[in-house]
Amino acid sequence: MNKYRYFLQIMMLALISCNDNKTGDECSYKLANEPNNDSFYITYELDGVPQTFYQLGHAGHAGLTGSTPLTTDGEGNTITHCRSSYEFDDLLPEGTEMTYKQSAVYLIFQNIQVLNSAPKPWHELDLRDFSFTFAAPGEMSATDTAYMTGVAINLVISDTTSYSTQHIMTFFKYDYPTIFSSVLKPDENYLNITNIIPLEGDCIGNYIIEGTFATTVSSYVNPDAQPIVAEDGTVIPQQLTYLKVTGGRFRFLTQ
Repeated sequence: MNKYRYFLQIMMLALISCNDNKTGDECSYKLANEPNNDSFYITYELDGVPQTFYQLGHAGHAGLTGSTPLTTDGEGNTITHCRSSYEFDDLLPEGTEMTYKQSAVYLIFQNIQVLNSAPKPWHELDLRDFSFTFAAPGEMSATDTAYMTGVAINLVISDTTSYSTQHIMTFFKYDYPTIFSSVLKPDENYLNITNIIPLEGDCIGNYIIEGTFATTVSSYVNPDAQPIVAEDGTVIPQQLTYLKVTGGRFRFLTQ
């Protein structure tokens, strides 16, 4: 199976709508099903090479949110894991016909909420001073929620190649102490929300989110694959290929 599609399936299991409600007529901020607006973007350097991509609309999972109830706390509240995904792609030159291809970047935010009603969208929480860890849960279990609040970033290079923080999690089998001490050191890998702008009028319920980030991403390697044995009998262990993402900035619209 295409490893990129496998990644998305894991991240979007058991989707249940937890979108916020909008009032009034259609919002004047409108995202198309392919990038046509340079107001909402993600930009960074990948191993020193500048990269910029632009936000897609609903066909690209813009603001797609979902939640997975995990357990109850004995007081009528449900501990819930909630996700919100944002997708970015190349900006098409005017007059260019849209052709299908894999999208360039996904940002997938996650948080744990204790609920007695519907999940609250993550961007309505108090996140201005919150530094997201590049973490994602392995198995959905309420016994360990420490790493279920975080963000994953997936950079799609082609239909068969992607680099992701999630690949690192998978390879190290969610051994977070090892991951955060050797690969995703917090002082070098971060995502900070710097601004949350609530929109007014017909756009009530929508937000513009701005922030900065830097991280390491890796290729996909099956952690259970057998080591490669060279002709001389030398055992070559499976290894990840790492890329550095630096100077990252984003500005996207929730819908």
